[in-house]
Amino acid sequence: MSENISLTDLGPELWILVYHLYDKHKSDPDVAFRELTLRTRCVCSSEDLLIARSPSSLLNTQWYREMNTRYRDLRRRLKESQRVVLEEAEVVTRSLYPAGCVAKEYADALQTCAAMLTVSVPSQALARFTEYRVQELASLDVATVTVEELVDDLIERPVLDALTPSQWWTFDTDGNGSVSLNIIGLRARPAQIDILYTRSEKKWRCRIHLDGILHETGPTAPIARRLARTHGALLSEERFRTCLVHLQSLMKHAVEDGDIGHSSNSTMKDCHYGREYPQKQQQKEQASALASAIELDRRRDRTQKPLNALNKADVGLLYRDPEAALDNVDLNDADDVTLQEFKAKMEEKFLEKVVRPGDSGYEYDKRVEVKPTERSEWDDSD
Repeated sequence: MSENISLTDLGPELWILVYHLYDKHKSDPDVAFRELTLRTRCVCSSEDLLIARSPSSLLNTQWYREMNTRYRDLRRRLKESQRVVLEEAEVVTRSLYPAGCVAKEYADALQTCAAMLTVSVPSQALARFTEYRVQELASLDVATVTVEELVDDLIERPVLDALTPSQWWTFDTDGNGSVSLNIIGLRARPAQIDILYTRSEKKWRCRIHLDGILHETGPTAPIARRLARTHGALLSEERFRTCLVHLQSLMKHAVEDGDIGHSSNSTMKDCHYGREYPQKQQQKEQASALASAIELDRRRDRTQKPLNALNKADVGLLYRDPEAALDNVDLNDADDVTLQEFKAKMEEKFLEKVVRPGDSGYEYDKRVEVKPTERSEWDDSD
C-alpha cells in the first residue's frame, strides 16, 4: 500500500503559504514557485519549474523532497532537545488513560492530556487535529484507541507542532537556495525599496512598493516586522528597519528639495533583471497586502478580551496559575477529569477564605444595607 503524502505533512503554515502564493500569482505559476523557493531557501531548478504548475504537483518536485527532509530533521532535533517535555506527555497520558479510551472519547482524552502539560498547546490546532483524527478513526471503524496510540498522537502532532517555530524554514540553515545580496536601492518618490541579489548565478530584483504605507514621521517597526516575514530570505528585520529609517530621511529631503525621485544608488539600472510581475499590478498588490497586514497587526494590539468573556477550562493553567484559570471559567463542556480538578481547586480556595466562629473578623448574623444603583422591575410590588 502506497504512503499517502500531502503538503500538510510539512506543517499547516507552509501549506497556507503555498496556496497563498499560487493564488496570488495564479496567472503565472513560475513566479509563484520562484517566490516559494526563495522564501523557503531552496534551489529553483528548471526541472521543478516544468512540474510545479499547481500546489498539488509540488509533491513530485525536488523542492518537496528537500523540504520534507529538512522538516523531518527539524522534528528529530526537537525530540532530542525537548526530551523532558515529551517524556512528561507520555507519563501524563499513561497515568490518566492507562487502558486507552474508546473512540468516541478520543477528543476529550487528548485535550485533557494536553491541558495537563507544562508546554502550551494551541487550542485551535488541537481541535483541528482531534477533529481530523476522530473522522479517520470512524472511517476505519476503530472502536478503541490504545494508550500507545494516544501517546504517539499527542507527541507527534499537537506537542511537536506547538514546539515547532513559526515559519520553521527560516530557522533551518540546511537549505541550498543561497542568496547573495548585491545592492539595496532606496527611492523616495514613490517610496520603494529595490533589492538586487544573485541566485543560481542569475541576478534578480525584488521591488517593494511602500507608497502610502511608509510616511516621513510614521513608525517603522510594524512595517519592518511584516517585511521580514515575507522577504526574510533577503534581509533581516533589523536591516529592513535601518532601510526604512534611511528611506524616511530621503523622503523628507525630497519634500524639501522638491525632487521627483531620489535613489540611494544609481547603479541599479545597469543590472540585468529576471522576469518580473507587471509593475503597476505588482505595486497595487504589494501595497494593498502590506497595508492590510499592518492594519491587522495594529488591531490585534488594540484588541482586548471582553470583561464578561468565558474562559475555557484549562487544567494545565489551573496548576500554573489557579487565579487565572478560575476567573470566569466555563465548565459546561469540561470532561469528568477536568471537572473534578476544578471543583477540588474551588473547594480549596473557598476553605482558604471562609471565616469560622472564633476567627478574627467573624461576625454572627452580619447584615449589610444594600443601596441599588439602578431601578429593577423585580423589586416592584404589585
